[in-house]
Parts: sequence; C-alpha cells; structure tokens
Amino acid sequence: MNQVAAEKMESRSSRSMAQTPHGSSTDLRSWLRAVAQMGEIRPVEGADWNLELGAIAELNTRLKPTPALLFDKIKDYPAGYRVLTASTASRRRLLLTLRMPTDLDDCAFAEALVGKPNQWEQESSRFNPTFVTNGPILENVIDSNINLESFPAPIWHVDDGGRCGDHCGYRFRLDQHRRLSHDDPRRTGSIRRHYHGETWADALREMVEARRSLSDSGVARA
Repeated sequence: MNQVAAEKMESRSSRSMAQTPHGSSTDLRSWLRAVAQMGEIRPVEGADWNLELGAIAELNTRLKPTPALLFDKIKDYPAGYRVLTASTASRRRLLLTLRMPTDLDDCAFAEALVGKPNQWEQESSRFNPTFVTNGPILENVIDSNINLESFPAPIWHVDDGGRCGDHCGYRFRLDQHRRLSHDDPRRTGSIRRHYHGETWADALREMVEARRSLSDSGVARA
C-alpha cells in the first residue's frame, strides 16, 4: 500500500462510520439518505414493472459514473412501493455499504479490501442476534394471506419467464442469482455455478454421498 493510502487508512481505522461525512449506514433508510447526500441517486417515477423498469435499469448501467435509481409510483402500485437498482455500482456507494471511508480511490480501496472478507467472516461470531419487540423490522408485518405480487417485482428481461424480485440479491450468502415470484406465497430460486452455487452444490453432493455410504455400511442414520 502506498504511504498516502496507508496513512489515510490508519487515521480512519479508529473512527466509526458514524463519524464520516455521510454518517453510519446501518440500514437501507440511512443508506438512502447518505447516498442522496452524496448526490448519487436519482428518482424515477411512473415506470412500468413489465420490462420498462428493467430496460431503464439496464441502460443506466451504461452511464459512467452509474447512479443508483430509486423507482417509485410504479405502474399498478401505490407510491412508496419502491425498487432500488444499481445500489453498489459506484465505488463510493460500495465503500459506504462496507462502512469504509468514501474518499478512497480505486487503488486504495482494492488494497484496503485485502483480507477483509475473511476477517469479517471470522469476526461475525462476535455479533449475536438482538431480539426486539419493536423497531423498523416490525413496522410492516403480514401474518397471513401473503401475496408476493403486492410487491412490485419486475419482469426485467423479455425471456425471464416471470417476475423476479431481489434480482442478484443475497447471492453472497444464499448464492441465488434471482428468485421468481409465483401467484401464491412461493418463490423459486436460480442457483448459478458462477455465483458460488458450485460450492454449495459440491457440499450437498458430499453430504448425500456420505449418507449413502453410511446406509450401505449398515450404520443407522442420525
């Protein structure tokens, strides 16, 4: 790491994200406020969930720099039912999401990330879940009669075959490239080999083979 980048990272290492100019991004609402303050998000109103939204999102990725788009007042849906695209398609927004200083250049960012994923994974066990009786997570609760189409899941591309919510969402943990909404509370997921899906598939195959070996040897299942 060059001296300037090293000194910058060292000076920031003891400060929390709450002390950076754009504040702490601990949830999507605070993240949206911070990105708006950075001037890196654009509102889009009135788009059709059927292909138009996806086309706008696709064309937006060709802009450099690429702003985040926040779709609202989507066709057939009331205001407030929104879709966010290109959330981490810029260096500054990705830095904000990772709670790192948002003024790092590309080289300093790459150097600062060395070893971080493993470090974060190792430290994750220190953060136990917190059980709450109120808060944003409980503001919108659907107990029964769940209809996934009450949310504006778009048809992104012509040959998608249906409406997909969380396009490329959660892929680092669940490895699902996209999830297809049906006309009931179910969703199906597409697991791709190049999105870590191969690792999960190999682990599943090993588990199945181990169970078969135990069964063939006469050892009772657990």
